[in-house]
Amino acid sequence: MNLSGTFEKGYMSGRSYFLYEPSHLEEGKTYPLVVMLHGCNQSAEEFARATKMNEVAKEEAFFVLYPEQSQWANPRKCWNWFETYHQKRKRGEPMMIANMVQGIERLYPVDASRVYVAGLSAGGAMSVIMGATYPDLFAAVGVSAGLEYGAANNILESVQAMERGGPSAKVQGVKAYEAMKEYARPVPLMIFHGDEDKRVHVVNSDQIIIQWCRMNNLAALQENEGWIDDETDHVSTHTPVRGRSYTRYVYKNKDDVSWLEKVIVHKMGHCWAGGNGNEKYTDSSGPNASKMLWNFLKQWRIPSNSVDE
Repeated sequence: MNLSGTFEKGYMSGRSYFLYEPSHLEEGKTYPLVVMLHGCNQSAEEFARATKMNEVAKEEAFFVLYPEQSQWANPRKCWNWFETYHQKRKRGEPMMIANMVQGIERLYPVDASRVYVAGLSAGGAMSVIMGATYPDLFAAVGVSAGLEYGAANNILESVQAMERGGPSAKVQGVKAYEAMKEYARPVPLMIFHGDEDKRVHVVNSDQIIIQWCRMNNLAALQENEGWIDDETDHVSTHTPVRGRSYTRYVYKNKDDVSWLEKVIVHKMGHCWAGGNGNEKYTDSSGPNASKMLWNFLKQWRIPSNSVDE
């Protein structure tokens, strides 16, 4: 990758990773970190090339961490989002990813209040899990072609969920809130999904929104409703001269703040929108998901009253 800055491989918490570090960092200053979780049959390096997130990081000056799943953990290099063991804090892959993030925070000038997580497909599903299990670590979440927290508990259920959605999103919202434990707080989230995705049906994006509303209501008010709801507050359709059209849905809380966003890319399949067309699982005709996602994520910080463990 011919980028200003460094892009180097490392090992931590039993996994390899790649880290993009922007150049010309100022002494004594800290910078945001975006954690990017690849999909199945992808490497961390391939995902970096595919999403072009490092190009955004170069322009905006933030770190990007790409943890890499190993084939011994999953033959297809999928994050094991569909196994109950990997859906809880302090165990499995969520703990491994959290430990890696905290390790990077110790080694580099990272602003711990501005750490974000995003992913594609299996990585998107794991990003949802990270947002629910470590709300004290991640300020906001990005999901591309992902699934709700607890969408499946085994391989068979994962296939069913990908094809037609998981269990009741409102029930799963309560479970996501319970997974937050004493660190519960509302967590912002942005979703991208192609409406012709044959791998992970687009209904899953709706389920994430419904679940996240229930979870955030409970985190904010300890009530099922009253803080934010899953009725869209603003809808806009964008039709560029070249490329795919998309519709953006905005969900605001009771204070009129846009906490959740959903971008449905029309006639797009199972892809990262606007990525490098030479890489698999990308659609260069789509909107620039990496730039749009960063513009959403960078608004958020972990509240100062949240306590890291």
